[in-house]
Formats: sequence, C-alpha cells, structure tokens
Amino acid sequence: IRKQLIEQGANPRTTHIEYFANQVPIHIAHIRKSLKTEFTGGRLRQLRNRLKNLEKEAYRVILRKKVTHEWWLRFNFRLARIMSGFATNMRENIDTSSLSFFPIMVIIPAIQTKEGLGIITFNRAGLEGIYPAGLINQKTKMADGNTLSAPDFFIHDIFHFYAGGNQLYLEYSAGQRLFHKRLLDNIERLPQEKRKKAEAVYFSMTHEYGSRNIGYSDRTPEKMKEDIKKHIGEEDISGFFKLPDDLPERQKKIEDLTDIFMAVYNQTLQHQR
Repeated sequence: IRKQLIEQGANPRTTHIEYFANQVPIHIAHIRKSLKTEFTGGRLRQLRNRLKNLEKEAYRVILRKKVTHEWWLRFNFRLARIMSGFATNMRENIDTSSLSFFPIMVIIPAIQTKEGLGIITFNRAGLEGIYPAGLINQKTKMADGNTLSAPDFFIHDIFHFYAGGNQLYLEYSAGQRLFHKRLLDNIERLPQEKRKKAEAVYFSMTHEYGSRNIGYSDRTPEKMKEDIKKHIGEEDISGFFKLPDDLPERQKKIEDLTDIFMAVYNQTLQHQR
C-alpha cells in the first residue's frame, strides 16, 4: 500500500486514494455485523441509524473522489466511536499530525478480529514504515494490560506510531534497515516453535520498547541479553509471553526466550544468514 501511495505521488490531505475507497464497505460491514451482539433495544436502533448515515456520507465522498488518507483516518475513528456506543457526531476528530511523516511512515487503519492482527503482521509492517491502527468490532479490548474502548484502542495503536517502534524511519539509516530485514529473514528460517518465540521477543523489543532501537546500540551481546531478560520479565503486563507464576519456571522460560532470540540476533550481527 505504501509503495502504491509513493508511486501515485499521493498527498495525504488532498489525493483521492482508490484503495481506501474500496475498503469503505468492508470496514462498515465489520462494524455492522457486531452491533446486534454488543447492543440492544433503543441504543441498537440509534447506532444502526448512525452507521447508515455515516455510510451515506462515505459514499458521497467516494463519488466526489475525496477519499484522502486524512479522511480515511477520521472515518475509521468515527466507526470506532459507533462501536463504543456513541450515536452522535460530538468529539469525533482525532489528531492527524501523523500525516506530516507521510510517506516515510504511514498509519493504515486495519480491521482487527478478536484474535488480533498478529505480531508477524506488526513486525513486517514496521519494517516498511507501516503502522496498523486496529478497528475492533467489540465495545472493548485489552491492550498493554488495559481495557480500552473501540476508539481508545484505535488511538492506542496510533500512539505506537509516535512512540517510534523500532525507529527505522525516525533515525533512518540504510544499514540499520538492512540489519532489521536480515534479522527478520533469519527469524523466518527458524523451526516453527522457535520462530514464534523469536518473533514475540522482536515484537516486544521494538513495538513495546519505547523509542529505543535494538539495532542502534553500542551494547555488547551480553548486555543486550541482560536487557532483553529484564524487559521480558518487567513488561509482560498483559500476559504476552504467558510467563508462569512459579519463579524458577518463570526464569527458565525467560532464559529460553532470550537464548532463542540472541542466537539469531548474534547470527545477524555477524552478517550471516
């Protein structure tokens, strides 16, 4: 998608983007199919009418060929507000200053099921400067140990855009991008169970690691290993790694996760595949 936008020479505030226009009915259907399971009675009727009005508005925008990146972000936020039970137009704006990073970094609204988008999606998308913003069709969903409403969940994902993830594009370096690409390529070559663990550690050390980039470090491999062990132990606030309560078993699993990741990390540092 990002490559298409670049080739199109798209302006995020003024260019009609056909891909987003084609996604409109899909995102509306995603919300519509769950309204009746999340709401009842008069509130359900209100929200269905609100969605119908929003759908009519969207098709007018499509006909005028005004489906811009900015409009698409705002539209998905408005869908999220309907899912949380808001039936009015009040306070439906979100901060779109992220568009100033376009096309180096791009937020793409994405339908998210109860199972989530998956960490591999985030790991590969982040490498390309893409940050998915999840549109859920539930009233609430857990994220980073917190129960968030549908609009707050959408905004939470946008916050990760500003947090920088693996910072490949905030401090761009061709060498660093190649390091991350080589690292992910090497992770893909692992046996399935080891790959799952390595992908999880990579996700935690990039998507959930603030503005620090594991590829921009003068830390020795030994220090990196200690940092990863500490991070996994302290940041498993939402049960991401499903660490056991038993302390010895917990430490054993942290060691296993860290050793699997460090093996492929060191392999990548040595420019090996």
